[in-house]
Amino acid sequence: MPSLFQVKAAHLIWMILSSNPSLSDALLAAARQREAERKAQYVPPEEPNKTQWPLELKVVGNRLHDSAGQEVWLQGVNAGGLETLPHDRQMIKSVVVAIEDWKANCIRVPMNETFWYGKSPYQKDDGKEYREILDQIITLAANRGAYVVIDLHRYRAPRQEHADFWKDFATVYKNHPAVLFDLLNEPHGISWDVWKNGGFVANPDAVDETAFLTDEEKQKNRGFQSIGMQGLVDAVRSTGAETLSSPAESSGATICQGLFRDMLFRTKPATELCIRGTRTTGTPAGKTRCWPLQRNIRFWWGNWERT
Repeated sequence: MPSLFQVKAAHLIWMILSSNPSLSDALLAAARQREAERKAQYVPPEEPNKTQWPLELKVVGNRLHDSAGQEVWLQGVNAGGLETLPHDRQMIKSVVVAIEDWKANCIRVPMNETFWYGKSPYQKDDGKEYREILDQIITLAANRGAYVVIDLHRYRAPRQEHADFWKDFATVYKNHPAVLFDLLNEPHGISWDVWKNGGFVANPDAVDETAFLTDEEKQKNRGFQSIGMQGLVDAVRSTGAETLSSPAESSGATICQGLFRDMLFRTKPATELCIRGTRTTGTPAGKTRCWPLQRNIRFWWGNWERT
């Protein structure tokens, strides 16, 4: 009785392709297109060239200065992708194009701590390739005289795992003049005190509790304990880093009211701290309470929209 394994594979493939030449042409064209795109996106790795690196930044009043005392304006782009896919390499090319063609001097790179430690199901190398991609981006930008803002792309409020990441990351890059720290992408729905000092952050969508849940599980359903932005700043400082760091302000007028009262982490002269504002700061209340702060605090505007 005839069976499939008795069929000659070469003859079968020839019959399929020859029966529909237009299909085979389309497949071959698509393959050539993918190969052309791959080659166009490829950027060869470079060795660090410190003679081309930008100077370290610090906050002076409400301005950014480099170590030579010159005022610096950061203008650039957001090169996203690594916050969602650990193996995405498209932003490597984007960084080079943004700097060389668009004349950007600052690239914001969103990422997350899970991929840094290689905990994604897509990763089998404990995050080695992911860390190498980030390091390649930093070197490519620095060699072109530009800065890289590493954005921990997380939300709501700082957690302990975020501080653990920043302690590890700052240990590696604390002496790199081109690397800036964006400590948390978008805190929201919290008070000034929780934003700065931490506290319990309630979960408004908590699931129903049953007798089958432990006390620990019930507590997780209710919310989580935040360490606050001060906890992230302390994690960076514990490494000896004085890298320019940016606690994010995304709650509009609420956080700005607190900044008026506290004037930002006065435990140390904040020459390495500035506030990142977003388009939510452009609300009527935000304009009234946040914008006047720019006379005293350096705001680092991102995600801005004209309304």
